[in-house]
Amino acid sequence: MSNVVLCRVQGRPRQIDPEDLPPLPNIYALGGNMHMTQQLLLCPLAAIGITGLYAVWHRIRLGRAYGPDQQLRERIAYMLWVTASRA
Repeated sequence: MSNVVLCRVQGRPRQIDPEDLPPLPNIYALGGNMHMTQQLLLCPLAAIGITGLYAVWHRIRLGRAYGPDQQLRERIAYMLWVTASRA
């Protein structure tokens, strides 16, 4: 009874015969080829790669902006601001 499905319209179980199911489409019969399958796989992989490169670049950029010298830069900027405001 593993192939029993409850029909929602009539509310009674119905036996499904695997031979009654439509066959799976053949991509070669539909005009597809292996090149199409490769494109379907490579497009998401390319997007993931580009996203990874951007993430690495962004992390390096933030590391330079907020690295260990950040406190020193803030102190120098404050010193220059105080000096400029006195003049």
